[in-house]
Amino acid sequence: MMWLIKILMAWELTMPINFKKVTFNDRIGVGVNLQDPNNFLPEGFDYDYKRAEQAGMIRELDSETKEMHFGSVAPTTKAEREKYGLPDESYVILKGRQHESWDKAVKGEAERGFRIKQYGDRYYSVPAEINTEGKEVDIDFKTQTQNLLKAKGYTPTAIAGIMGNIDVETGGTFNFQEKQRGGKGYGVFQFDFLNPYYQKYLEKSEKKDSLEAQIDFMHETVYGDEQDIIGRGNAKKLRKGLEEAKTAEEAAETFMNIFEKPGVPHLDRRLEAASKYVSD
Repeated sequence: MMWLIKILMAWELTMPINFKKVTFNDRIGVGVNLQDPNNFLPEGFDYDYKRAEQAGMIRELDSETKEMHFGSVAPTTKAEREKYGLPDESYVILKGRQHESWDKAVKGEAERGFRIKQYGDRYYSVPAEINTEGKEVDIDFKTQTQNLLKAKGYTPTAIAGIMGNIDVETGGTFNFQEKQRGGKGYGVFQFDFLNPYYQKYLEKSEKKDSLEAQIDFMHETVYGDEQDIIGRGNAKKLRKGLEEAKTAEEAAETFMNIFEKPGVPHLDRRLEAASKYVSD
């Protein structure tokens, strides 16, 4: 028996380090062998290793996890661009929809100005401003916004009030690249007079424009080092108003009056929207 154990141990040590065991895809209902490129399922858990290899991709260091990973996208082929009418700058998503870091891929593409859409049975990333036909994938900016505000320590009531304002400002999209039609407003807060200050903040902090960066900027003007932008007196009033608000509607009105200062308030819409985001 010992000789068999030694053989099995030796075999395991000689296995390739990138060997992937069979994983079961509950949604599809079939086994998925991650080492078999022909088994890639866009709706599954796996990664398209064959496509990554064809694109000449190599593992790169993830700055957050400090681990080596392949990227989330690869350039589209000429055949794909012609078939679906994709722009030259478009990419195929290499991760299955249920991959453990699918949400991270969606967020990364959104931060660089791309949206993920489905053509045929595959997912592709195209520039947000390109009006290509395809089934757009739901990018849950609402949940991301709520989570970012929660991480800053805002109370549920304050979060609901801020969310109500963002809902109205973006027309319900919560897209950090939302642009005002016929105006200068930009982003989830529709920065207008604040936009030059926001751009300076990005440059100073060496951050890229993103949902997270816009939330960070707002928070810094209320609690942090950028209070002079809205005035320290206003920042203090806003802090007090958000922290002591008894209802989401009260928080929404306070945030509108002090931070947003819209030309056309649409207060009724903000109050109604805020009530939808009340949580424990």
